[in-house]
Amino acid sequence: MKQTIILAGGSGLIGDAIVRSFGDSANLIILSRTEKKGTANVSYAKWNPKQGEIDQSILERADIVINLAGESVNQRWTKAAKAGIMDSRVHATRTLVDRLNRCTAPKIFISASAIGIYPDTQQWVLEDTKVGDSFLAEVCIAWEREAKKLNTTHTLIIPRIGMVLSSKGGALDKLTPLFKLGFGSPIGTGQQWQSWIHIEDLARMFVYLAASPKAGIYNAVAPEPVTNKIFGASLAKALKRWYILPAVPAFVLRFVLGEMSVIALASNRVGSDKIRQQGFDYNYSDIDSALQSIYRK
Repeated sequence: MKQTIILAGGSGLIGDAIVRSFGDSANLIILSRTEKKGTANVSYAKWNPKQGEIDQSILERADIVINLAGESVNQRWTKAAKAGIMDSRVHATRTLVDRLNRCTAPKIFISASAIGIYPDTQQWVLEDTKVGDSFLAEVCIAWEREAKKLNTTHTLIIPRIGMVLSSKGGALDKLTPLFKLGFGSPIGTGQQWQSWIHIEDLARMFVYLAASPKAGIYNAVAPEPVTNKIFGASLAKALKRWYILPAVPAFVLRFVLGEMSVIALASNRVGSDKIRQQGFDYNYSDIDSALQSIYRK
């Protein structure tokens, strides 16, 4: 018998990949703020997380709930934008947890977070590393705090997602056009670590966690983080372009992007031992194979 899986934020880049990864092995319900037409295996249900509105009966019949809801951080961080980034995650998670806690049968709740929770450091960080103090860390802390209000009768899994590599959006969306024009270059010192994951591996990881649920926090990153300089060189190689321009100074990026520049300048060297010890295998462990697969398609 097919499981019923609910996805909040299921229409975004990651949600779409997860839906494709499940295929027809499950009945999928995507929570949406507007009415949408479904398919044979995918249906839509209306909700309003800001108002705490959701059909309780949908959650009652679900086996697994996946929470990806939240506004994109890839926007200039004005006061209003920062409030939207924070509130969208808190309201969505609070609504889901509140309603899940009213359910009679145990559920699996996979609630996304991000590696932005960790401090800016050149050292390896793991799931038990002390959290950082940046705006992104504050968002992730609040996000996870709401998820942890889930009753212990349910199973809570928190994947902390790294930089997602995909041909359909994410980090490569703005980088690809620049590199294709030959304007690719390191950023800042170029020595800051970037912890990434191929979109296919990330989607497979969610499916794996749903099938082999063990409560806890897992770093959703590839096993081999790279420095910004190496990442850029690999991207240029995948696109068959030169990579010889001087680095973009950090102060220039801060001037152009403001506080959001921390996404590109902060160093995150995140380990993935825990999820691998649970038995998950990556299709794309190194940056060259990941980028080559994306640009071959």
